Amino acid sequence: MKLCSFLFLILVVGSCSPSATNKKLQNTKVTVTFNVGFATGGINYNEQEDCVAFSDFVTHKKISVHKMDGQHLFTIPLQQLMEAENERIISFDYVNKDTIVLLSKYTNKIFIVNYLGELIFKKDYSKFALKNIELYPPTKLLGKKIFLGAEYQDIDLANSNVSPIEDYDRRNQSPQIFIDNNLFSSNYDVSLKLPFFYSRFSKLAGAMNLEGNKFDFSPIQFSIHSIYSDSVYFIDENFNNLKPYRIKSDFFELNLKPISILKEMKESGAININTAKSNFVFSFNYDKYREVYYCMVRGAKEGEIYPFSIITYDHNMKKLDEQYFEPSKFKLSTFIAKDGLFVENRIENFKKRTFTCYRYE
Repeated sequence: MKLCSFLFLILVVGSCSPSATNKKLQNTKVTVTFNVGFATGGINYNEQEDCVAFSDFVTHKKISVHKMDGQHLFTIPLQQLMEAENERIISFDYVNKDTIVLLSKYTNKIFIVNYLGELIFKKDYSKFALKNIELYPPTKLLGKKIFLGAEYQDIDLANSNVSPIEDYDRRNQSPQIFIDNNLFSSNYDVSLKLPFFYSRFSKLAGAMNLEGNKFDFSPIQFSIHSIYSDSVYFIDENFNNLKPYRIKSDFFELNLKPISILKEMKESGAININTAKSNFVFSFNYDKYREVYYCMVRGAKEGEIYPFSIITYDHNMKKLDEQYFEPSKFKLSTFIAKDGLFVENRIENFKKRTFTCYRYE
């Protein structure tokens, strides 16, 4: 009789305890629309102000900032700055309303503006272009330290004797991340990290490993991924070693491989065709509020749209869940906020952006 009571107690306690196996990335049925007013590019969520910022650096040259209920807070004008500095902007980091970090396109310059678009600070890294280093997204300011993407760019390629294959081999061997330990110093405490990243998975001579925004600067673990690899790589604290974790999707076989520059020269547009017909890791980000990772896997093009799935991993990279997203309903655009993972809905009005909140629970 005691044994039966003990077994009954186990069953009751077990049935009342939450089970991790029952959790999944669930649709909360909450949607929010941001009336941005223009077609936008980058998205930044800011925890401190619980707001989200949308950018358009090409046409309207603005950043539109909204509360998480969709209410518009303010628009940061950038056209005057861009004209005065004779620069184009490619990336931004919304730290707070008085610190918006901007990265110039091609010229390796950092600008900091406030919510009025007034220039507060700038730093010129153009001298690194002479060392064939071009800075590109993402842009992340953590305290005084700034992290930027980096790639090899021969500024005098037209007048050099370097072959196209050799040029791309140099790109593939070059460092992938640029760090200045004190952005606000007049000195340059700079380090270049992660050389030979592409040699881990790409052996093709002259491989066109062209991409951007490969990093996730999470508070617990920096990571890097590539659309040409079936793995994501955790970066050690010294930025010297990478630990790979293979991604396996239930819906898509990761099969994108780079093509050679010679193939692109013979068949113009081959790189775009190759990317459109393949499956790959599109993004990898950490949700610190739920302590999980989200890996978005993009499938091959279907008509004019792309299917995708989102895989949820725990902090040890154990796969917890994978959800398929219907491309006729959702876009390849997400951001993480306190309330959950916001996945963009596919709507006809391109001046408005509507997101559905998903939460791992």
